[in-house]
Amino acid sequence: SLLASQSELDMERQQHILADPSSFSATEDISPAIIEEYQTKIDRLVKSLIEKEDERILLRERLNEIELELRKVLDDQNSTFKKYELLVQERDLLVQQQKFPSIESQREIEELQDELIELKEIYIPSIDE
Repeated sequence: SLLASQSELDMERQQHILADPSSFSATEDISPAIIEEYQTKIDRLVKSLIEKEDERILLRERLNEIELELRKVLDDQNSTFKKYELLVQERDLLVQQQKFPSIESQREIEELQDELIELKEIYIPSIDE
C-alpha cells in the first residue's frame, strides 16, 4: 500500500506538470537524473507487479490444491456416513430378528407353564380333596 501511495503521488506530480506547463519554462529540460529516477521507479514498480502476479499465481495454485483436498474429504465423509447408515440398518434388523425369537420363546414358555399347571391340576389331587 505504501508503494501504491507513492505511485499515486508520482502520477499526480506528472499530471500537475503536464496540466500546468507554466510550472517549468520551455527552455528548462528535464535532467537525465530525473529521467533515470523515474525509470528506476518504473522498473521497481514493474518488478513489484511481477512479484505480486507470481505470488497471486502461487496462491491460486494452493487454493486449487486445498479445494481438491476439501472435495476428497467431503467425499470420504459422505462415504463414511453412508457406511454408518448401512451399519445402523443392519444392526436394527439384527435386533429385530433377535426380538422375534425371544417373544416366541417367551410365549412358548408361558404356554408350557399353563400346560404344566393344567396337568398338575389333573394328575395331582389337591390337598383339599
